[in-house]
Amino acid sequence: MRIYLDQFQTLVQPAPSGQTKIYPLYLLSGEEDTLLNACQEQLYACLKKQGFSGPVYQPDPSQLFSSQLSLFSQKEIIIHKLAKSSAEFTRDLMQYTNHLPTHTNVIEKIYVLLTGKLDKSQTKSKWVHCIESNGAVVTIWPPEGYKLKKWLSDTAHYYQLTLTDAQKICILENLPNNLADIYQLIKLLSFCFKDEPITDELLHQLLCHQPQYSAQQLIEAILACELNAVLKISQHLHKQQKLLLAIWWLTQLFDWWQPNLDNKPATNAYFGASPLKNQAQSLPSAVQHRIQFCLVEWKNQLFQLDLYAKNSQPLEAEYQLNQLLLSVVKTISAKQL
Repeated sequence: MRIYLDQFQTLVQPAPSGQTKIYPLYLLSGEEDTLLNACQEQLYACLKKQGFSGPVYQPDPSQLFSSQLSLFSQKEIIIHKLAKSSAEFTRDLMQYTNHLPTHTNVIEKIYVLLTGKLDKSQTKSKWVHCIESNGAVVTIWPPEGYKLKKWLSDTAHYYQLTLTDAQKICILENLPNNLADIYQLIKLLSFCFKDEPITDELLHQLLCHQPQYSAQQLIEAILACELNAVLKISQHLHKQQKLLLAIWWLTQLFDWWQPNLDNKPATNAYFGASPLKNQAQSLPSAVQHRIQFCLVEWKNQLFQLDLYAKNSQPLEAEYQLNQLLLSVVKTISAKQL
C-alpha cells in the first residue's frame, strides 16, 4: 500500500471496528525532519498499543531481517535508517517477505525503514515494490495550502484537541510554514490543556511566547563570544529542528573568513548586506590569524554536521554542533572556556 501524508492518520487511528490494521513493513520516505519525526512518534505509539515493544535500532542492513535479533520471543519494532539500498538488501527483503505469515496477529517483528526522498527510479525499484506489496510506503512531503491546514487538523485530532477554524487560521498565520513550532505547540496544548477548552486568549498567549531565536542570532552571539547565549540558541535551534538554517549561516560565516574567497552568487544577494559580514571581517588581526589555522577543520566538522542533520541523527548532530561552536568561540576569545 502506498499513501501520502494527508492519509497517514488511516495508519494510526483505529478503524470503525476498533482495530488498527498493522503491517509487517513500513517505509517512511521524506526529507522534512519535523514530519518524519511526527509520523514516527504516532506510528510507534500505535504499534505499542498492539503489544509491540521498542523501537530497537538495527544499523547493520545485513542483520536487519535476521531471526536472531532478540534472545527472547517478543513483539518488537525494528528501525533501520536506509542510506542506500543494495542488491543484498533487496535479496534479504524479498526472502523475508516470501515467508511472511498469512495473519498479522502472529507477526513478531515490525520493520520500519527510514529514508530520504525517493526519486522516480527508486519508486519503481524492486525493493520499494516489495514493501508496497507487503506493507505500507508513506511518502512524506511538506504540505502546502489546504493540505497544511488538513495536517494541522489531523495532528490536533490525533492529540485529542478541539480547535476552531479561526484558531487553526490563527496558528498558521502566526507560525507560517513553521512545521516544527506548529507541532510543538499542538503537543504542548495536548499535554497541558487537553482537558480544558482551548480559548482564543490562551492560544494568543502561547503564540506570543513562542521563542524567537534565529540562526542569525547564533552568529551574533558567536561574534560577541557570549558562550551561554550560543549554547542556549543552539539548543533551541536543535529542538525546533532548524539545524539546516544554522548550517547555512555557519557556512557563510566561514566563507567570510576565508581569504580571497568571493561570496557565492547564490547566497550573496541574501547575505551581502548583512552587518554581520563587516563584524566578522573586522576582528583583530591576531584573532583572524588564529581562525585561519582552524578554518579547514571547522569546515570538515560542518560537513559532518550537515550529514548528521540530513540523515536524521539528532544526538550526533547536537554533539557535533556544540563541539564546533565551542571551538569557534574559544578561538575568537582566546580563552579556555
